Amino acid sequence: MEYIRYDIVTTPIEHSFYKEIQKISSKISKVIIEGKESNVEGVINIFFYSEEFYNIYEAEQDTKTYVTNLLNALIIEHDICTKSYYVSGHNINCLASGSIEIINKIKKVAKLNEQDLEKLKQYMIDEKYSNRYFNIYRYAFNTEDIISKYMILYNILLEICNDKQRCVDDFITAAIGKDEAEYKQSPRKLKKGDYIYETKFTKLRNEIGHARENTTIDKTTEEMELNIDKLAKLVLKAIKSKEQDGNFVPS
Repeated sequence: MEYIRYDIVTTPIEHSFYKEIQKISSKISKVIIEGKESNVEGVINIFFYSEEFYNIYEAEQDTKTYVTNLLNALIIEHDICTKSYYVSGHNINCLASGSIEIINKIKKVAKLNEQDLEKLKQYMIDEKYSNRYFNIYRYAFNTEDIISKYMILYNILLEICNDKQRCVDDFITAAIGKDEAEYKQSPRKLKKGDYIYETKFTKLRNEIGHARENTTIDKTTEEMELNIDKLAKLVLKAIKSKEQDGNFVPS
């Protein structure tokens, strides 16, 4: 039986684990997932087995969606980040491809218990983890530069809100309240002279996107770093809301 193997470099793994999954599709008869304990960086190996892998290109095409679904689910459901993943081996008569994705340093420790392992098959086949916003979220969350990470996350909200800043701030204030969101008057005015109000999350985004007095790139970056985890949670909430309801409504 032919196989293709992926190595996924992740968050440090607290305990080694092994899971064998039978038949996730008519073509793939078995999947083996194993994680290796490490306090530096973890490695998760995924083996896909099939009697219908005729070349490596076809094998990658048949398995890549399952891998990316799993990676999306691990960060969304378990806060496990991936630094890179790549085809590391196979027994098919063709060369394997190189690295697919290389990201940044990871500090958190990955934890998967027995109940979590039982969910791995569902993660791979569940179409909701193919949501393009989850792909962007995972990429943003693993981006090392704090400004890039922040702007990517904010732009997910902006896209979900059809490029309407007011919608973004309505969603944020509804989710965490005006006080925590620090919903305040901005330096910008409408044509009729009224000031535009904005949350602190929008303020930081606008300090990068527009020149503003009494701001510095260092101060903005420092504030972004202090608020990045809160923003990430808000973005994930918005993605799940849109994925569940179809038409996103701030609430």
